[in-house]
Amino acid sequence: MTVTVFSRQERLEHLREQLRGTAKSGRAKSSKGARLLYGVALHGAARQAQGLELTDLEAELVQALGTVLEVDEVGDFGRVYAEEKGGLAAVFPPCLAGREISEGYSKADLESDLPALAGEIAAQANVRVIDLDAAEGAQYPGVRTEEDYTRGAAAHGCGATVVTASAQEQVPNGAATVHATLNLTKFHCNRESNEWSGSDEFFWAACTAADKGAKRAMATRTFGDVDKHETHNFDADTTVFEGPVKGALVVHLECWEKDQGSQATIQRMLNEMTTSLRTTAEKLALLPLGEWQSSEAYSAMAGMLADLAHALIQASADDWVAGHVFTYDRAALNRLSGPEFKVGLFEDPSKQEGSCDLYARISVTEMENRGLTLSPGEHGRLSVRPYLGDPYQQFYAIDQADGSVGFRGMRYGGALQLTPDGQVTLRPYDGNPSQSLRLVPQADGSTGVRSMYKDVALTLDPGSGDLSARPYDGRPAQSFTIVPQVGGPVVISAKYLE
Repeated sequence: MTVTVFSRQERLEHLREQLRGTAKSGRAKSSKGARLLYGVALHGAARQAQGLELTDLEAELVQALGTVLEVDEVGDFGRVYAEEKGGLAAVFPPCLAGREISEGYSKADLESDLPALAGEIAAQANVRVIDLDAAEGAQYPGVRTEEDYTRGAAAHGCGATVVTASAQEQVPNGAATVHATLNLTKFHCNRESNEWSGSDEFFWAACTAADKGAKRAMATRTFGDVDKHETHNFDADTTVFEGPVKGALVVHLECWEKDQGSQATIQRMLNEMTTSLRTTAEKLALLPLGEWQSSEAYSAMAGMLADLAHALIQASADDWVAGHVFTYDRAALNRLSGPEFKVGLFEDPSKQEGSCDLYARISVTEMENRGLTLSPGEHGRLSVRPYLGDPYQQFYAIDQADGSVGFRGMRYGGALQLTPDGQVTLRPYDGNPSQSLRLVPQADGSTGVRSMYKDVALTLDPGSGDLSARPYDGRPAQSFTIVPQVGGPVVISAKYLE
């Protein structure tokens, strides 16, 4: 199947058809409840076009919408939504369709409306619950056969799976956070596309988030010359999630053929979607699986996320790929930890494109308390935050020519520098003396991070949490722990402050 990318005018016409319920996509129509998040994105775009302040949820979703549209096009989408306001009851649930543009829709509104919408979303053929500990053929709320679910996901263009393990010991609310890593291991090609070339080129894209704040978006390398019945291994470091999890991990995965669009555009969209996934994971962590009402809530949130991803893709191009959202509760993570497992079947509904089985491995370990951790941000800002296992909190420690150590931020780049006037910043490496540091073993077993050439040391103010470069005086605020991470980077954590 070749991607048909809409022009700007075509995108607006397509949106108008969607809002009138007349769009012909060849896909099964999702329930009104499943479309809620996409509707909130459009509602927020309309409010933004009118100069109104966005709610927390609207801000996240409008930003995601902006990744698939031109810079000033979000406002056009908002205006079309406002113009079609009278007919929205046929497309979106009453909680949104009946809301005036002047009234925002927040995360609190979503939490309040979810129970009334959960049933209709969970009943869709593209939404299912998997209990890893249930006997083969067992009947439980939300169960679907692999064949029925695959058919349902193909019909809708997206799918949502909630994974739990009923035989695992229930995780109490006060349970310790664990560190989870999800790596893709391999995929098996069941069917090639119908292209004349005779073999396919695949890449995979993912965005993930957990309830403790860690999130990630990534795209794999392209796998060329993929033929039927072949198995291809991912690179050893193909990590789609790494970080702390307490109650829930949400994973959105897609399989693409190389000719199906821009890899950079896809990853940009997924980067924005991680915030919505994190919000979802936070909500899901509060819902213990085991009762049907809770399972419905899990399924509903997963179903809305799958529909949102599909709607964002449709906003800029014709139907072309089916993505899947997988929600793993803590019991499922514990149950899957260790051996390789099959994530699911990724198949184009038209059967014009390839069909692949995807495999992965999850590792769950007890999480060491690393307290407050040096965390670079955008524009050279630095702060200390609780450790989240996210790459933005990790540095590469580099031996430099003058015998010093330089710290380079993994996510934003730049070098850590302690300036004589007391500033601690992250700036592009230019070899200036402020970027030359030394690690000094201290009497309390900690490490001091000091300038190589000036009498200043990295200092954390225990009251404000501010970082500064101050003359060394042996205070606990100048005691740090350098913690090695998998793959070579390090984390710089305060020894005494948590």
